[in-house]
This record gives sequence, structure tokens and C-alpha cells, in this order.
Amino acid sequence: MKVALCLFAALLVKLACTQESTNTTAPQGDKAGVCPDTNLSLGICGKECKTDTDCDSNLKCCKTGCDGLQCLEPDEKPGSCPKPSNQTSCETTADCKSDSKCEGHLKCCPTGCGGYACHLPIELKEISAT
Repeated sequence: MKVALCLFAALLVKLACTQESTNTTAPQGDKAGVCPDTNLSLGICGKECKTDTDCDSNLKCCKTGCDGLQCLEPDEKPGSCPKPSNQTSCETTADCKSDSKCEGHLKCCPTGCGGYACHLPIELKEISAT
């Protein structure tokens, strides 16, 4: 019985270590952002990509839960969130939890009222204003 418990504990430690190491990208061709955390589901076990450059648009080549590689929307998009203003709606907003939940170039930013919403990052606002 003790041997079975030790083996089970070793398996849990391996799963935890594997879980932490899956938030990496392929080594070459890095695009902006970071790969989303993988959950314990296996996902795609094949290799859809080798590097970020194999992926369309801003997608990144990320490891899956079963050591495959898949093109995924990055969690952190380039740019900085604008500071919340007085015009910010203070409704209970939870439009997003990470940048990957926002369309296009929008980032998931704090509203100043405890919620989060998708906003155009400062750097892109400056470019579009000129």
C-alpha cells in the first residue's frame, strides 16, 4: 500500500511539474505575448507548428497538455492599458480575464471599479490618433 501511495505521489509531482513547464513557446520566431496556461486536458497531441512564425497573425506556437504544439492566441498582447478615467463605466464588468479573451489588438484592462474590460492599448491609440 505504501508503494502505491509513493507512486501516486510521484505521478502527481510529475503532473504538477509538467503543468508549470507547458507555458512556453517554441524556441525560435518569438512573437509578442505569452502562451496561455494549459489546463490538465490533453489538447492537441500532434505538432501543428514548430515556431511562432508557423502560426498566422499574432498566434503563438504553444505547448499543449500532452506535449504537442498548437497555434494559440497569446495571453499578453503588446501595449499598455490606459489608466481608468472618470468616463469609465462602474458597472460590474467582467468582459475579460486575459488579453486572449479580447478581439484583435484590444487588451484586457482594469476598469478602476474592480472589473475588467477590453480596451485599445495606449501605444495603438497614439498611432491611430496621428
